Amino acid sequence: QVVVPHADEVDYIAEKIHDELERGIIKSQTRDTFTAIIERMYQDEGIEAIILGCTELPLLFAGTELPVKALDTVDIHIEALFKALQ
Repeated sequence: QVVVPHADEVDYIAEKIHDELERGIIKSQTRDTFTAIIERMYQDEGIEAIILGCTELPLLFAGTELPVKALDTVDIHIEALFKALQ
């Protein structure tokens, strides 16, 4: 089952991706808020993992311990490409 953040959280995430991450700006406050959203979803929705579906998101979480597994779509695509080439 796929669970998405609340509408206000989606708006916050989209804003931070556009205004900060796409410009190479990494702020600890943004990381903390994203992590709080993930923690809320873990507690309230029982999520087991998050999908880092924006290429900039792994930069935000580099070296950060999250409450759930993070699935980096860039890594997943690269791994699939290598497997397809073999």
